[in-house]
Amino acid sequence: MKLGIVGCGLIGGSIALSLEQNHSISILDTFDNLEKIRQRLPQALVTDNMEMFLKNCPEVVFIAVPGSSVIDVMRGLSTGLGKGTIVTDTTSVKAPITKAAMEIFKDGATFIGGHPMTGSEKSGIEAAQPLLFQNSVYVLTPQENTPQESLEVLIRIIKELGARVLLASSDVHDKITAAVSHLPQILAVELVNLVDDLSSQEENYIALAAGGFRDMTRIASSNYLMWKDILYFNAQNIADMIDLLEARLSAISSNLRRGAIDSVKTNFGQANRARGKIPKGAKGFLQSLYDLLIMVDDKPGILFEITKSLFEKGINIKDIELVKVREGTGGVFRISFESQEIMNIAAQTLEQKGFVVLSRDNDQ
Repeated sequence: MKLGIVGCGLIGGSIALSLEQNHSISILDTFDNLEKIRQRLPQALVTDNMEMFLKNCPEVVFIAVPGSSVIDVMRGLSTGLGKGTIVTDTTSVKAPITKAAMEIFKDGATFIGGHPMTGSEKSGIEAAQPLLFQNSVYVLTPQENTPQESLEVLIRIIKELGARVLLASSDVHDKITAAVSHLPQILAVELVNLVDDLSSQEENYIALAAGGFRDMTRIASSNYLMWKDILYFNAQNIADMIDLLEARLSAISSNLRRGAIDSVKTNFGQANRARGKIPKGAKGFLQSLYDLLIMVDDKPGILFEITKSLFEKGINIKDIELVKVREGTGGVFRISFESQEIMNIAAQTLEQKGFVVLSRDNDQ
């Protein structure tokens, strides 16, 4: 098919790289990015001219630009796309985008909202990779009047990316993502900020903020520019979720203050059961990492021995940190990998080299 991609950064570029072997790809982006895109996608038609892009007659168009720019892009596309064309976006908030699209394309192309639930800490075409969507959930939000044939075409293409399709209404999607994606981001940011503020009174707050705190707040380092549009378009749902959480925290606080400690037992039990229902091994908005804790001797070159052993096995390290150290005795490295399978291979490799693996993070 002839596929069009508007915005060839991490998401748009990864879509293009994943589908370029089986489809004809046209890309519309800004002039400054054209050369970088052509280097990664030499077979694609790459332009910064909307008229040229439309002349290639794309049958399916992915809009992969920030949410604040999507509506303007849709207006530009509407001048040259016919009724047979399918248009989809990749934004994290669906209801306001879908509402605008229904008006813009009411006499033309078919719009089906989309949200790939995956990403990276990096951005731009340089960070794009064809396997970004493997084993991820890709939400599509068709309307009641969406032609079934168009929906089936888009589903087929999404499955080519290696993603699993989930259908939902745009309103339901926005409420769910507010709870499972947007609220956790706000919590991570404010939890880190709380500890940072407290550290102005006692520096050991930061010194002791490791282990579970570090893992729970990993997403706090996310770029605000990426979240600005999400917070704007989904503000009401996010605020509602904050209110719901505040009520739950207030109840726990009240019980703790009056000494009813055992009343919190129910909360722990429910959370334990609920977390066990979360699918294991599936990617989220930011991919989970799988950690090994490795005990090492305090001697020169020990880190090189670890990384060299993994390099020889072709294993990529996603993150590494010295979490405990005692001078003259040794320490513990936390080494993170992108999948449980790779983590297990790394553990076996390091054990064969004589390293002591203290624990494996199998509970993801």
